[in-house]
Amino acid sequence: MGLFQATVRILDVTEPDAPTAVRTVEERLHKAGFNRWQVVSLHPQDVHISDRRPPRREMNHTAGAILLGAILAWVLWLLWLIVS
Repeated sequence: MGLFQATVRILDVTEPDAPTAVRTVEERLHKAGFNRWQVVSLHPQDVHISDRRPPRREMNHTAGAILLGAILAWVLWLLWLIVS
């Protein structure tokens, strides 16, 4: 049987200060039946994950307009060569 190490992010810890939050996490892990654990870091969370949205990018049509202009110029040049 293999021995594994897992990294877990617990997001629903709502306590007034960091030491209380660490104790709460340790109590939950103990109640869940884990024998050995180590709380490596604890960070205050500003934004909920469900509230995160990817930044909205503005659409830039410049490249498409340049390509369309180049195609149009090439077609006109080709027609001019064929006619003359």
